[in-house]
Amino acid sequence: QEQLAVSFIAQLGRVWSSARMPLRLFPYTILATSATAGLIEVVPDAKSLDGICKTASFSSLAAFFRARYGGPSSRAFYAARRNFVQSSAAYSVACYLLQIKDRHNGNILLRADGSVVHIDFGFLLSNSPGKNIGFESAPFKLTREWVEVMGGASSPWFAYFRLLVVRGYLEARRHREELLLSVAAAYHATGGSLPCFRAGEASIDAMRQRFRPHDSEVQAARFAASLVSESLDHWRTRTCVSARAGACSPLQRV
Repeated sequence: QEQLAVSFIAQLGRVWSSARMPLRLFPYTILATSATAGLIEVVPDAKSLDGICKTASFSSLAAFFRARYGGPSSRAFYAARRNFVQSSAAYSVACYLLQIKDRHNGNILLRADGSVVHIDFGFLLSNSPGKNIGFESAPFKLTREWVEVMGGASSPWFAYFRLLVVRGYLEARRHREELLLSVAAAYHATGGSLPCFRAGEASIDAMRQRFRPHDSEVQAARFAASLVSESLDHWRTRTCVSARAGACSPLQRV
């Protein structure tokens, strides 16, 4: 299942790269050697948000960015925030299409250049935490703290984030058949035995509907923009980066 998720993310990255879109994904290599074992490539120059939360004395992720990269007027801060926005937008689209859940601070890394990297894909498509009761209803993780790094919900950087989500979604939608084929191939190759296929072929059908195949381009663009609004500061996706609060509580880690 981990290999399936990373393979899809890599394929999505190639789609955007071919379209020369500045959406940043970092698919690491996974080689499954059995159903329960394999080799996972190390993600270099990166630390989990949870690790930053526990070791750094910063009140927020934005405060960490300012301390690490300098003030908003510095070139390093500009580059780091750009990388953060471009990678956050990319993983937002990927998480929505694959329905990747359980996005807490332990499985989201921050690279030295400011980019985020998602790891650990135990819940996607039709399986979710909490015995599949569906308590994670936000399309993807987008906290107020992340938006603060972008400069606020009314900032040009957040507008850029929203634009990238829309453009990334539309480009993925244009390639939906090949993207769906890769997931369907994994379903048939494993006989639907992976946990993410607990709903059977309905898992593939639900993913197909997330591409809004019957919508016009304008309707699909509006839908993608609405995903950002729906995800913004959703109470079930809040984060914690403050070391002063200690370890993140279970609710904050959802």
